[in-house]
Amino acid sequence: MGIFHRKNAAWMILLPLFFCAVAPIVAMAQVAWVQGFDAALQQAAREKKFIILDISATW
Repeated sequence: MGIFHRKNAAWMILLPLFFCAVAPIVAMAQVAWVQGFDAALQQAAREKKFIILDISATW
């Protein structure tokens, strides 16, 4: 019975780790990034969707 519990414990740890590793890859495959702000505004208005801005600085 000890081996059975060890196998279940391993699956309970490895399965969530696998999904955490694969889920971002699948999500990124569904994102179509737009480089220009004006083009993004036009596309969002056409599709009636929101815009997410990714702004960063190195200071």
